[in-house]
Amino acid sequence: MLIIVLITFFLVITFPYALAYSAKTGYVFGGFLLNPIDGNSYLAKMYQGWQGSWQFRLPYTREAEKGAYLFLFYLFLGHIARIIGIPLILMFHIARVTAAMFLLYVLFHFYRNTLIEPTYYRCAFILSAFGSGMGWLTSQIGIFTSDLWVAETFPFLSAYVNPHFPLGIAILLILVDPVSLQRVSSAKIHIWVFVKNLVLTILLTLMMPFGSLLAFVLNGAIIFQRVFRGEVVPKKLCGDINFYRLLGIAFGAGPLLFYYWIVIHKDPWLAGWNIQNNTPSPPLYDLVISLSPAFLLAMFTIKKLITRRDQQWWFLFSWVLIGISLIYIPFGLQRRFMLGLYIPLAGLAGIALGDILSKYRWSNQLFVGLLFIFSYATNIMVIASSLYGIQNHSPLLYLRSDELRALKWIEENTSRDAVILASPGLGMFIPAYTGRRVVYGHPFETVNAMEMERWVLKFFDETRDSSDIEILSCVDYVFIGPREEAIGGIPGWLKLPLAYENREVKIFRVKQ
Repeated sequence: MLIIVLITFFLVITFPYALAYSAKTGYVFGGFLLNPIDGNSYLAKMYQGWQGSWQFRLPYTREAEKGAYLFLFYLFLGHIARIIGIPLILMFHIARVTAAMFLLYVLFHFYRNTLIEPTYYRCAFILSAFGSGMGWLTSQIGIFTSDLWVAETFPFLSAYVNPHFPLGIAILLILVDPVSLQRVSSAKIHIWVFVKNLVLTILLTLMMPFGSLLAFVLNGAIIFQRVFRGEVVPKKLCGDINFYRLLGIAFGAGPLLFYYWIVIHKDPWLAGWNIQNNTPSPPLYDLVISLSPAFLLAMFTIKKLITRRDQQWWFLFSWVLIGISLIYIPFGLQRRFMLGLYIPLAGLAGIALGDILSKYRWSNQLFVGLLFIFSYATNIMVIASSLYGIQNHSPLLYLRSDELRALKWIEENTSRDAVILASPGLGMFIPAYTGRRVVYGHPFETVNAMEMERWVLKFFDETRDSSDIEILSCVDYVFIGPREEAIGGIPGWLKLPLAYENREVKIFRVKQ
């Protein structure tokens, strides 16, 4: 079954991208079908690695800061792409698909270890791999819930959008598997468990810092459950192998999290980015809709949890309770704790589905089939919206061929520290394809984003006047293409030397 699911999953997460790359002449696919704004920011980070840097600098902010050791995963991918000589976007998707396959492998074994009963873990695995919420239904009345866009909550959506979500979730599952440590002799491998979890936590923290915090809290819950059940005496807790896993997580995450906190708060530009980088959790009704029908099915498992305390299912229930509690802590980045939250719910739902199927009634089997269809419908809708964007060559997903030629000229003929003034729509692509900075291009990674966007739009808008020349004081080139012309183009009173021209694009050099 695992092989069949892996093949199906691979086809579903790659076919829309393959279709997008077959665009008609005149358009070039940008490489991202969901959340292209963040997708291009990942590519911009990879470009910095491709240039040889191990320090991240805000590519969507016009001022050049000294850099910090952040986003090392994408910097690393950029280095690898340069070494083996492949395009950055190809490296991105190789990493994405590889991470997706690894996630499914780990997910299958996580459920098999936790649920034991084949019917339970198979139902849970299939539901978790392809399932989502009921956003497809509420979207018909204009309510767009988190299952349509909070990708890190769901295995499928994570694998569809980028590589660090599925890889981070896979590492999280390894770190919190409540059964894996009970099959070994604790007397001989304490050091191995500590080192293994130390390394895994470092990798997780480099990609998803809040994932390591979640792993620490969940492992604390595992130890608490073992003490509560009498499996370990509190006085001998330091001799328990789970304690060494918790210790490895703490030592792996602690120094890195401390460094992140220091560098983000000491660097004024990173501090400005951090102020804007708010990710509030959705309202409770949104959360329930986004996690149902798995959420509703999981409620039917509670009775078994009460009557059978020795089951590993308690860990899944604990993850749900802890996860929901964390995402409503009053904190600007609370939504980060939604990482993988669908997985324990799908596990609990798998138990309920297994019990329904065990009665061998055709009506029960039909009911389960409908539940699976309802769970898959949102992801089908996400793919359908991608196909619509492909068909219409959405400017969020595609560059015009002349725009790409102009970006290639910028890459080859301008200095690395050049700043380009372009429309917000094209500003999203410039750092990803040229490594050059822009005045505005990202709602978070452009410091003072709202003000910068307003400046850019005013410059290209027909209502601007000569007072708007102030924005050019920090700019080296002005990019004028179809997106800029749609806003208003370049003012007639502004005389700048032409540096490059093709059929649809002009690039002007600004005299400092």
